[in-house]
Amino acid sequence: MATSENGQTIDSDLPSWLDKVTLNKAIEQQIGEFKKLTKFTIENDTKQGENYSSLIIRIKADAEMEDGTTKSATFFLKAHHVNEMMSSILERLRLFPKEEELYHKILPKFEKLYAEAGKTVQFAPKAYTFDRDHGMEYVLLEDLQAKQFKNANRLEGLDMDHMKEVLKKIAEFHAASACYVEHYGTFGEDFTVGIFNTKNKDLLKEFNASGAFLNQLKKWKNCQQYYEKLMNSDEYLVDRLLEDQRVDNRQFNVLNHGDLWTNNIMFQYDAFGKIKQTLFVDFQVAKYGSPANDLFYVILSSAKKDIKTAQFDYMVRFYYDNLVENLKLLQYHRPLPKLTAIHAALLRNGLAAYMVASKVLPIVMLEKTSDAKLENYLIDESKLKADMYGNHKYCQAMMELLPWLDNRGLLDWNTNTIMAPNSNDNEIINPNEYLKIPEWINETYFVPILEKDVDNFKEVSKFTAVAATAPGENYTSIMVRVVIDVILTDGASKQVSYILKTVLESGNQGSEFVKSMNLFPKEMKMYSDYLAKFEKLYKEAGVEIQLAPKCLHCEDTPERTVLIMEDLSKDNFKNMDRLKGFDSKYSRLVLQKLAELHAASAVWGEINGAYDEIFQRSFLSEANKHIFAAMYEPRTEGWFKAMRDWGLEDMEKFEEKRMDFETYYNVNININKIDPDAFNVLNHGDMWTNNIMFSHDKEGNVKKSLFVDFQLCKWGSPTQDLWYFFTTSVQVDIRVQEFDSLIAAYHKRLVECLKLLNYSKKIPSLKDLQLMMISNSYWAQFTSTIVTANILYPNDKDANMENMLKMGPEADAFRYKVQTAPVFVNSMRQWFPFIYNKGAFDV
Repeated sequence: MATSENGQTIDSDLPSWLDKVTLNKAIEQQIGEFKKLTKFTIENDTKQGENYSSLIIRIKADAEMEDGTTKSATFFLKAHHVNEMMSSILERLRLFPKEEELYHKILPKFEKLYAEAGKTVQFAPKAYTFDRDHGMEYVLLEDLQAKQFKNANRLEGLDMDHMKEVLKKIAEFHAASACYVEHYGTFGEDFTVGIFNTKNKDLLKEFNASGAFLNQLKKWKNCQQYYEKLMNSDEYLVDRLLEDQRVDNRQFNVLNHGDLWTNNIMFQYDAFGKIKQTLFVDFQVAKYGSPANDLFYVILSSAKKDIKTAQFDYMVRFYYDNLVENLKLLQYHRPLPKLTAIHAALLRNGLAAYMVASKVLPIVMLEKTSDAKLENYLIDESKLKADMYGNHKYCQAMMELLPWLDNRGLLDWNTNTIMAPNSNDNEIINPNEYLKIPEWINETYFVPILEKDVDNFKEVSKFTAVAATAPGENYTSIMVRVVIDVILTDGASKQVSYILKTVLESGNQGSEFVKSMNLFPKEMKMYSDYLAKFEKLYKEAGVEIQLAPKCLHCEDTPERTVLIMEDLSKDNFKNMDRLKGFDSKYSRLVLQKLAELHAASAVWGEINGAYDEIFQRSFLSEANKHIFAAMYEPRTEGWFKAMRDWGLEDMEKFEEKRMDFETYYNVNININKIDPDAFNVLNHGDMWTNNIMFSHDKEGNVKKSLFVDFQLCKWGSPTQDLWYFFTTSVQVDIRVQEFDSLIAAYHKRLVECLKLLNYSKKIPSLKDLQLMMISNSYWAQFTSTIVTANILYPNDKDANMENMLKMGPEADAFRYKVQTAPVFVNSMRQWFPFIYNKGAFDV
């Protein structure tokens, strides 16, 4: 040991930067205010075979208190390896920033969700920070050993009592993560992609090389059939791993711990040896995805031999019951997962089981050895690998485990024998079981459409219609996904799918309100006429630009109003997460596409004159003034009641801007007036996350973006779409910081397209556009108060137009719930001061 310049006693084999570290704030958080430190010791506690990715350091601080007594604070510090190569790998994989975010930002929110539901839950040790940032990646935690927490014996495994406590904690963790997504939006890329990035493909191949395992497997008695099944697996293992780890948002997903084995689970016992508390540590590879990952990991790596497979299904059931109990407690809004769905996920994710059996279990069962280092694990023919796979106990365990895996089809992950729901030819998931699909949407209705759209069509063999969107994803229409298996004239079969859009069921307030807004006539005109003409303008200029999906059928009769469009999901088009919004990259892509739409509409208007009259009017007009008048006062009172609970600074300045109905009505009429001397475009009118779809290539790059839902299009200032988009869909942390930069990106593309299409009028400068944004900033207030709360409200069966428009105490309570939802409140607390300073409230 050596003594640092600060008087600290430090092991000589530890990083030199540690002698500059001070922990006064962390010490105070543990023991309270102290007079002075009397001793500060830093020791290397990394045990061979117990941790492969980090240095483990224990810190003890003895302090003299104000009353003269002595107290000790103890900490557990994780830091980079001194080995430069290993440190570089860890830095590349972003393991430390990820774990730091989880300890300091995500886990406190998980625990808060439970606290608000009346349940005290702790998932992990408390986390601290150094007094100053030294530019090093680290995780500083309370030392659980000081509270008599300890690991179970990894070589023996966990008995059923221990497994139940672990599964309860996993269920709590998973449930919190699912509800976290509803409250705060999807986890960041470190958790949705993490180490499973195509950029890490070569490194993943090194980590997952199977040569040493396969060499042993070939020698084991009665294992030839397994060897033959797996002998070429290195050729495709990483590709399949990357594929399996992509998040399928149509399935039930959770944040997996990702490395849940005995050494990452700490138990505290009472005087009688009964488990009092269970905590998790080491979240460096936490990954959002199927809960099957954690279930396979903990059961196959850490359960005792006699229960690992014999009681596997019972343990899954035990987990499931606790999961559902916690989802209900936390008021999870989406359909609860079924036990059959959890089992199906386990079968679909057989590779996860194989990875645990072949990569993790041999490490867990390995006796302590000086060769147990990560750099040795990367060498497939190292002594460490030979010890791992040559271990007699591991060989015995695999003799029982391999037949179990094989009999469940879990070694067949290199084929597509297990069907994945929601792929084009598999089980069809209904995202809204509450939607009543009109009876006329049937095989008979679609036959004429199929005869036109499908070459050599003969007959329908199977017809399935399900909701196309979840509750809260669409308010003004019934959206149905229709999947049809057809037989062709040559006897071959084919599956096709469509999106059908029709009006809300008549007889309710929502339906009548939507009808008064002329939504479907506008959208029919857009799909049947204008959009094709806009795309033709670009084609004639030598550029192929598609703005929207193809419309295959329109009908507007006394019986029904229908649009049938191509199903973009079959080409892997997807929406981004509306609760999270677009990051800077995606915001710029959307704004560039919006500029393409706006430019084409401006040029078409210049060439052909005014658009149809319905595109000149707003839905707020003299004809429906009475509808808004009846709703205004009670709604406004409810809105301000919600606002008062946001925690806005200077709330009184917003109260002062409250308008009576006549003022409100006139302001909205004026903002919708068209200035013929200004630069005008055909606004999309409903420019938010769910109306923008993306397709990606294998590397995750955007191939194409398209707009959908053209029901609110209106001729006027482009600032309507811009303010709408910023308010509803740009991530909270960038829309203020990058506001001007994003406007400039839109403007740059707008100018390019206007010049390409030979627009002859004056093209607005960037300064002109910024002035237009200021003069029309009321659009930001309007969009915030009328639209955004609904967009940022998690999926809920009650989130529909009827409930949004209803009057009375029950409806008021629902709207209050929507307007105080955490994601919306967080968004508005940041946005309102910004748009206030832009003049959005000075009307």
